[in-house]
Amino acid sequence: MDFIFPNFKFDVPPGSTVTFRLSYDSNAVDTDPDPSVGAYAGKLIFISDGIAAPQVDVTVNVVNVPPGTGTDVFGISEVNFPTPPPPFPIVDTHFVDSAAFSLVGEQGDMLSNDELPTSPDFASQATSAFVALHRVDVEAPDSQRFFPGEFAVVSSPVPEPSTDVVMVVGLLAALLVARGKPYRLIAAVTRDRRRDS
Repeated sequence: MDFIFPNFKFDVPPGSTVTFRLSYDSNAVDTDPDPSVGAYAGKLIFISDGIAAPQVDVTVNVVNVPPGTGTDVFGISEVNFPTPPPPFPIVDTHFVDSAAFSLVGEQGDMLSNDELPTSPDFASQATSAFVALHRVDVEAPDSQRFFPGEFAVVSSPVPEPSTDVVMVVGLLAALLVARGKPYRLIAAVTRDRRRDS
């Protein structure tokens, strides 16, 4: 799933669009013994203004309470990007070395249990979201709150198999053409030499 937060600003506009591309196995094992809290292994690709950082391991947290009794939470624990940076992501013109986000349902009706959601539909019940990013040039992380309509949760794009096939065929054709050109050139030169002699 893609968790998209437009206009994250550290200082002044323009800001950046940050996307947390989160993937996990919906049958993953819950490592938290609390029946209302789930902690699961996942993978994250952090994207800032369309530029992706390398994939990292994350812990996905799910907190579910009975409706009307508290706050549901879905998010990831803070994740550090690899060092040395290959390079660190850039958000709002600053290098970022760690990130976290959470969606909050204040009425306890965002989630139905402490299991991992299988579709982005659960996010329609979120009453707010928080993104925390740590700039490499300051000590404390910077947190920004987003309200419904200011962020989006969608299924991550998956390349069409036909697109992959066309791309592979195109690359093979280009290689064959490129390989064939020297032979055609040699044949043409040889033919011209025979004609001249």
